[in-house]
Formats: sequence, C-alpha cells, structure tokens
Amino acid sequence: MTFTYVTLTHTFGTADDLAASGEIDFTPIVPMHNGSTVVKRKVTAVLTGSGALSQLLAANTDPDTLPTGTVYEVTERIAGQATLTYYVQVPHDQGASIDLRSLAGWVGGTGGGGSGTVVSINGEGPDGLGNIVLSATDVGAQLADGDLTGLAGLGDGVPYRASGTWGLVGGTPDGTKFLRDDKTWAAASASYTSENARDDIAAALVAGSNVTITPNDGADTITISAATSGASGIPASTVDAKGDLIAGTADDTVARRSVGTNGQALLADSSQTTGLAWGAPAPAAHNHAGSEITSGTVGTARLGSGTANSSSFLRGDQAWTDPGLLAPPVHAVGNSGTSLTIDASSSSGWIKTITLTGNCTFTLTGATSGRATVLELILSQDATGSRVVTWPASVKWSGGAPTLSTAANSVDRIVLTTYNAGTTWYADLIGKAYA
Repeated sequence: MTFTYVTLTHTFGTADDLAASGEIDFTPIVPMHNGSTVVKRKVTAVLTGSGALSQLLAANTDPDTLPTGTVYEVTERIAGQATLTYYVQVPHDQGASIDLRSLAGWVGGTGGGGSGTVVSINGEGPDGLGNIVLSATDVGAQLADGDLTGLAGLGDGVPYRASGTWGLVGGTPDGTKFLRDDKTWAAASASYTSENARDDIAAALVAGSNVTITPNDGADTITISAATSGASGIPASTVDAKGDLIAGTADDTVARRSVGTNGQALLADSSQTTGLAWGAPAPAAHNHAGSEITSGTVGTARLGSGTANSSSFLRGDQAWTDPGLLAPPVHAVGNSGTSLTIDASSSSGWIKTITLTGNCTFTLTGATSGRATVLELILSQDATGSRVVTWPASVKWSGGAPTLSTAANSVDRIVLTTYNAGTTWYADLIGKAYA
C-alpha cells in the first residue's frame, strides 16, 4: 500500500480583508513510512497572489502508515502577522481536498491571527505523536491536607515551613528591611560601598611576574603597576626610533634592531648580533604550468634557445633553428661507383650532387609515408664520360626514359617525385648537357 495524498487549502487575509502573502511550513514530527516510501522532510508552501494555499501532503492516518498517529507541525509565516505554530493530522478518508483550518489541532477561529493555539506547556512540547505530556512538577503538586490546614491558621505574612510545622517570618517588613536566612525582617548592619567592591576585586586579582597590585591606596582605586626594568621586563628605553625591533641576541638576552630604509625586507643573518639584517628582498622564483598562462605574450627567449627571427622555427628540442625552407640544403654525395643508394630523407638534403665515375645502378630509399618526397639530382660525368645510369623499376619517366649526356664533365638535372613512400617515382629530365 502507498500513501494517500490530500491537498490542504485555505485563503488567508489581512485585517483589512486584503489578500495575505507569506509561507506555510509543514514538518513531520517524526519520519513517516508506508511500505518503502518515507516522508520526513519539511515542505514549504507559498501563498498565491490572492492569499490562497494549495499544498499536497501525505496523509497521516493510512492504515499502513507508521508510526501510528503521527502529525505535522504547521508554521504560518504571514506578512504583518505573528508567526503561528500548531499541529495537525491529515486524514486519508475525508476527501482529496481539505481546508487546513478545519483539521483537528487548529484552535483560534478562521482569521489570520490565531491566538489561543497551544504549542507548549511549562516548556513541554509535543512528542512524536503530537501529544503534550505533563508531569506533576509541570502543573505543581497539590499540598497535603495538613499543609492546607496549617496555612489557613497563620494569617497574613510570609509563611515558612520547618520541622514539619508552618510559621510566619518575624519582624516588620518595610523599605529598609531585608529577609534574612534566620527567617526575620531586619535592617542591613552596614552598607556595601564602592570601596568595599574595589577591595574585594583587588583581593581576587593575581599579580604576575614583575607586576604589583595595590588596593585601597587612599584614592579609592586599584593600582596595577609593572616594573620598568629587571630580569623579566624590557625597558621602554631599549628602542629609540619608529620601526625599531626587539630581537634576541642570546638566551634570555635582547637588544635593539634599528629600523631599515623604505623598501627593505628583514632577513635572517647569523653574522649579525641580533641575527637579523635589513636588505633588498629577493624575488621569489615563478614556475607556472602552461595551463596557468591564459593571457599576455610570452617572450620568445622563454620558449627555447637560439635566436628567434623571421626565418627560424621552434623545434621539438626547444631550439630556434632555420629549417632551410627558403634555402634548401645541398647534399654532396660524391662519386657514384658502380652502385649507389640515394637517401631521400630530408635529414640528408633533397638536392644531391653526384659524380658518375662508372656505369652505376641507383637505389632510392628514405621516402616518407603519407607525404610527398621530392629529389633533385645533379648528375655530372667524370673526366672520362660515357657513364650510364640504371634506374630502379619504380622510376617512371614522362614520355620514356631519356638518354643522359655522356660527354666528359657534362651535367644533367633530374627531378624525382613520389606520393606513395617510394612505390612509384615520377621522373623528369629538366636540364641537359650543362657544359
């Protein structure tokens, strides 16, 4: 079974019959549970612009709701009216909508004030079931019959009871009398003066080291004085300028550390008598993570070594270098011999000069996957000439393989390009027979 929910309603008004504004709190005295559902939190309802309340609450009286008989504490906080607190039980079987003020627990009529509501008696509030339980001490125990009889025969006066018998305080009370503990009215034997109070206070004070307390010194005062010198006191004459400091020079020994100049910081210095020295403050090192730099410009010198300019770039090793993009490096391969492996990687240079010193078979390596690789070969015949080059099968020529110059010392220029890491090289003879 689950909770039955009921809507509590009421329209609140002011003394001038205007719509009231405010809030109503509904707080379960103890948590209520019905199966796996628990209701324990305060609910606050805000009055509408017309002063109307409409708040859905779980009923307290469902047969399966525990504990049985629990209630809501209701606190009305209406603007311009005193805060009102009372307790109600929301029934599950009196309709889906019930006027709040019609519920049991409300006392005080239908107006907005509600004086007459009982929220506690002699400090005793409601228990978990909304009941106020009073003990004999809360309401006062009735006097025994013998006590009533004894009091009736005393007449006027202040009664007292001793050894099972009632009696009246003796003496005549008036504006000069006090009730003493011997059960009589009597005048005070002496007055308690301001000087008496000062003497009592002075006697209660405890003097510390090098401190003297003098009560009743003839001027109706308490004098507290401290020694100006001595083993446990520092004379005021120790300092003589604004900013002077008292510093320890040894065990139980102090001296003056004179003030420094504006802008200086106080530094520890064991070479000084006082262990202190004034000097320029040392700036603290500032180390920041890259994520902490969110604005401004960082100087290029902070980013890497070397010179940062319009032709240099920052490498992964944090060095400013010229990658040679505007002036590519030239790799002097040298003599070819009869077989030659040509490295196409950028680290060895994309422009290569080769002197043919024999009929040579070329092998091409070092192309980069996913990027285009371009080689420019400057082929020179040696003084003998007639050297022939055998190209790899991966080299494809535009219009067929050309015949290179064979004259002694002649120079040819060939460009090879690959787009698939060297699987295919596209070759062009771009210049021939440079003499």
